[in-house]
Amino acid sequence: MEPTLHDGDWLLVDPDERPALGDLAVARVGDRLIVKRVVDIDEGGRYTLAADNPDHVGQRIGPLEASQVIGRPWLRYGPTRRFGSLD
Repeated sequence: MEPTLHDGDWLLVDPDERPALGDLAVARVGDRLIVKRVVDIDEGGRYTLAADNPDHVGQRIGPLEASQVIGRPWLRYGPTRRFGSLD
């Protein structure tokens, strides 16, 4: 998710807030948790996600069921030099 996020960033995720179009989202894909940007939400409430990294333009994940989307990350709390809101 570079440049937005870096390996080793620690995030707080709000499981009660459903990510909207353009938001970051944490989702469960198989046995992994991923963080990607919401690029589409279809009429059935399924999400399509994509990376911010320009090296991965065009690579999409989904559609994912809404139950696979854990929530919207809202704060990076580590490492401390990168502390801040993700809004």
